[in-house]
Amino acid sequence: DATGAVAGYALVCTDVAARARWARRRRVAFAVGALLLLAARRGSALERRFLRLRLRDGWVLWRAGATPPLPVDAHFNTVAGHRGGSGGRLLAAHIDACTQRAGFPGWYGEINAIAGRRAASLERSGGRVVGRTPNRTLSALVGRPVERLTVVRMLPGRSASGASVDAA
Repeated sequence: DATGAVAGYALVCTDVAARARWARRRRVAFAVGALLLLAARRGSALERRFLRLRLRDGWVLWRAGATPPLPVDAHFNTVAGHRGGSGGRLLAAHIDACTQRAGFPGWYGEINAIAGRRAASLERSGGRVVGRTPNRTLSALVGRPVERLTVVRMLPGRSASGASVDAA
């Protein structure tokens, strides 16, 4: 932020094929490991519950067959005091710059939030919430409904097709 303090981080993936391969390997490794642990009845009751819920959430997402809304995937987080403020804007500007250098019209990210929260602040920051999926794993762990929000952000002056949009 303006004071030089760390306000958060952003990881930006512009290699769509590499990300898809990485995600597929991670999903398979987690599912196999979780099923083996559950079959062996290892871990505490809470750990086994987490694994069952996470497997169910993963199954639901896989069955939905959703494709990413844009090719660039941004994983980011901000320190609580900077959400929607200068730190959030700096991170968005950094992600925008990476996206623009790669030649894409915009980016997307997924954020877990207590149901009914954060969507408005994300939209004030220039994003648009395009999807809401229940996150049953986190909901069970925190004891409140949690949603996985899919947020897209188009670069200023670009359309979803990547074409420049002239201001008239």
